[in-house]
Amino acid sequence: QLVAHVLDSTLTRLAQRMIDHLNGIENFRERLRKTLWVMLDYFDRHPRVILLLTVSIPASRYQNLPVYESPDLMNAFLGLFKDGQKVGVLNNNVSSKILLDVFMGIFGRVVQMHFLRNESERLTDQFDALFQIVWGALAAPS
Repeated sequence: QLVAHVLDSTLTRLAQRMIDHLNGIENFRERLRKTLWVMLDYFDRHPRVILLLTVSIPASRYQNLPVYESPDLMNAFLGLFKDGQKVGVLNNNVSSKILLDVFMGIFGRVVQMHFLRNESERLTDQFDALFQIVWGALAAPS
């Protein structure tokens, strides 16, 4: 419970920064870009948080962390994806929840493996190339 409380407190601060960027920029691509950068930068500066999250708590218990079900954060993400789908910028062949899962899945795997591989460079050092991959996975098919 102590680890869960520490994680929730820590991740809530990150979530607030994410919400600010998800709501504060007009362009869908730039909103996602800035949000992903904030997320990667956070884990560059606090790498042990990902260790706590991936080693101390099984993924099946993540829903017990209030930040993971934060209505503000989920509404900001899902609102972005739904709005992007409506205007044809984001892929509308799948639900907005699937887009969220793809975004968070790529992010989670990249951050976790970066830490487990004990990489010396920062996550943000490869940001532009990584964002191109993420955007390619989410953008509307041409």
